[in-house]
Amino acid sequence: MPARPLRLALIVALATFAAPALAQTVCPDADQDGYDACDPGQPGDDGLPADCDDDNVFARPGNFEYCNGFDQDCDGLVDEGYDEDGDGVSFCDGDCDDTNPAMYEGAEEICDGLDNDCDFGTDEGFDQDQDGVTTCGGDCDDDNVFARPGNLELCNGFDQDCDGLIDEGYDADGDGQSPCAGDCNDADGAIFSGAPELCDGVDTDCDGVADEGFDADGDGARTCDGDCDDANAAVAPGAAELCDGLDNDCDGATDEGHDADGDGVTTCGGDCDDASAATRPGAEETCNGRDDDCDGATDEGEVCGPPCGACAGGLTTLTLRWLGDRAADIEVKGTGRDPLFEGTVQPGETFTFEGAKPDGTLRTTIDVRADRWRVARIRTDCKDALWVGLRFGRVQIVEGASRDGGPLCEGPDRDRGPCLDDRDGRYDDDRDDRHDEGRRRDDDRDDRHDEGRRRDDDRDDRHDEGHRRDDDRDDRHDEGRRGDDRDDRHDEGRRGDDRGEKGRGDDRDRWGRR
Repeated sequence: MPARPLRLALIVALATFAAPALAQTVCPDADQDGYDACDPGQPGDDGLPADCDDDNVFARPGNFEYCNGFDQDCDGLVDEGYDEDGDGVSFCDGDCDDTNPAMYEGAEEICDGLDNDCDFGTDEGFDQDQDGVTTCGGDCDDDNVFARPGNLELCNGFDQDCDGLIDEGYDADGDGQSPCAGDCNDADGAIFSGAPELCDGVDTDCDGVADEGFDADGDGARTCDGDCDDANAAVAPGAAELCDGLDNDCDGATDEGHDADGDGVTTCGGDCDDASAATRPGAEETCNGRDDDCDGATDEGEVCGPPCGACAGGLTTLTLRWLGDRAADIEVKGTGRDPLFEGTVQPGETFTFEGAKPDGTLRTTIDVRADRWRVARIRTDCKDALWVGLRFGRVQIVEGASRDGGPLCEGPDRDRGPCLDDRDGRYDDDRDDRHDEGRRRDDDRDDRHDEGRRRDDDRDDRHDEGHRRDDDRDDRHDEGRRGDDRDDRHDEGRRGDDRGEKGRGDDRDRWGRR
């Protein structure tokens, strides 16, 4: 058979078979509630809204919505109108309070006095100690059945009645701690367990030990006992004072008893002679045969000056020390009119004067007067031996030099005698008035004596001038005698000439004239 007629026969056969089937297509309505399961416009749809649950006769579009957990009216909402609090759970689904969105079946239980999870229990899990009071009900310790509001407060270091106070009524000193909580002295608010320990002889922190930590050096003395250096066991009140630059006995003084001479330098500080205040490190070295500055050398630095010698050729300078027991107006005079020294001198002070003669020496003797009273007469022409240390009553030679002997040497401390008008050697400004006239007479006699000495000096000067004139005259006389010798030799020569002339018969006179 040709191909074209065959294809046409097949098409006719198929069309004849399918036509009855298409005419019979209908959407199902399994629950027979009058609403099929097809959406409008689908083949076989009945033209009504689709049934959202074709197996449930109670679920169809337009049906009354019941509170049963199903969508009866097929609007896509379940139990709408039965969840007033909007928590997503209706009362028929287990919402035990549809006015409170925090309460529904399966909600988290919180401590608020409500059955949040709708399990017929309130605040479960918030009363662990089962004392009938939850934490939100005021239980301050939900692990302790004895701690709850209204309970009896006991003295045990806990807040039984949950009022925020511990052992109230059992803390007499108000320091926040009762005796049963560790307060070892409930009468003193500064004493309780855990308080800072003070140095006061009291167990402030109630640990059974008083003043711990206040004797760091372990010397048995605390800082509050007067230990002035708690880091040094050698320093404590009552300790032996050592020479170490420290206040060992904490009396406010350092190395007392180790500076016997009171020069401010201790033996451990370098004082090489603690019996002499003039000997210490840094002292001025003087010429005395001692190590004044404690450097191990004696009289170093040429402090002794040139070598000393005995008085010779007359004194040129003299230094005296006033040994009187009070200040005095001192005057030193020689044979000249002007004093060599005058001024007020304190006890122990020295005064110096120099020679006024052309050769630089002092006069033969000098007088030393104190308040116009002669206290010493010293011979200065070196006819008597003089030395440093020699005393003349109330004055003593401290230093001096002579023209030919240089500086005076030291000698024995000897008193040659005051040479005073008062022969017993006493010097007293408070003499009786009856002696004043005698003083004036002595002064007048001394003045006359001085005038006589000046006259003697003038006479000596004139005598020296006469000697010089005699020497000049003698020189001229000697010169004349030498001239006479020449004349004699000349005359002798002439006489020889005369004898010769006579021998020759020459008639000449003795001068050679004819």
